[in-house]
Amino acid sequence: MSEDVLDFDVLVLSEGEALEPPSPERLEEVRRWFETRDARCEPTTFGLACRAPISKLTEIVGGPPEAGVELPIPDELAGLVTQISIPKRPTFFSP
Repeated sequence: MSEDVLDFDVLVLSEGEALEPPSPERLEEVRRWFETRDARCEPTTFGLACRAPISKLTEIVGGPPEAGVELPIPDELAGLVTQISIPKRPTFFSP
């Protein structure tokens, strides 16, 4: 039985203007950092869409990850990443 995984998003800083997407090189640098920690990531326009085992994501952010809140950015990614977050799952049926 495999461990539960979580999807999370990483917003990567641009080297230029705030509304410009980051360079492919910067996206690749951040992607490699996460993938060496057992996350799998795909580039998006402004960052990465990632998936990792809950235990690994807990190690990466230094505590239990919670959906709907910004997660702490590891020191090694300061200046490269502006936000790490777990999107909330949509609720289709509410009481």
